[in-house]
Amino acid sequence: MVSLPSGWSLLRHAGIRSINMKFGHTRPLDSAPPVGRAPVFALPMDVLLNDHPALHIELAVTDPSPPLRICGGIIALRAENPDDKDTWLTFQIVSAHRSKNSARGH
Repeated sequence: MVSLPSGWSLLRHAGIRSINMKFGHTRPLDSAPPVGRAPVFALPMDVLLNDHPALHIELAVTDPSPPLRICGGIIALRAENPDDKDTWLTFQIVSAHRSKNSARGH
């Protein structure tokens, strides 16, 4: 799933020496219906290993109000290998609801 740095980079750095995240610009995700009254946004990011693009991730995010507080408002994720666009993984929250105890703050 992840694109690893070159063999030379791994040898020179004695393995993985740095893992960094590079965030792109958030934009409205018009293709997603609003969650309640809150709009949905796309949040792109790249994971870099030894400054090599290893994974491209795009999150669909919204207001982290209950019942989405537990997932921080992340309602979907798509991760793809930057060197092979046919290798990807998706997660999506299909349903969420408040528990019966949520009125008591639990």
